Amino acid sequence: MDKKYLLIKLLDICNGVKPGKKSKDLPRDKKMHPSARKLLCILYIEQRLNQRRMAELMHMSAQAVSVIVVKLENRGYVAREQGEVNNENIVYLTEKGLEKAMEIDKQMEVYADNLFQNFSDEELEIFAIFIQKLQSNHLINEIKE
Repeated sequence: MDKKYLLIKLLDICNGVKPGKKSKDLPRDKKMHPSARKLLCILYIEQRLNQRRMAELMHMSAQAVSVIVVKLENRGYVAREQGEVNNENIVYLTEKGLEKAMEIDKQMEVYADNLFQNFSDEELEIFAIFIQKLQSNHLINEIKE
């Protein structure tokens, strides 16, 4: 099996691409960039984070995360407060942001159920092992560079 072919197909799935067209199943919000959606999801899980930690979790620069935070703050989804340690900004979801994050979480749950509907529990466990191996290989290659 050609590894490049598998990589392209995996990236297509991650990007919601079906042969010849965009996926209608992948949760999308034309008014919100996928990185902003991801940040809302991270805050939904972690509740309160400084921007440095968000950058680490999102694999983005602190500057890029700052831009996203400002946009989300302007839309009323997040708020910031001064942290006690190193005067860092602590970002958290507002009530509106919590509602949006819960909506995204529900959309992702439905999408995941549809995506994995024909997988047995054993196949899902094996797939999880494959994903862990891919992540490990990716980290090793990042360290080498």
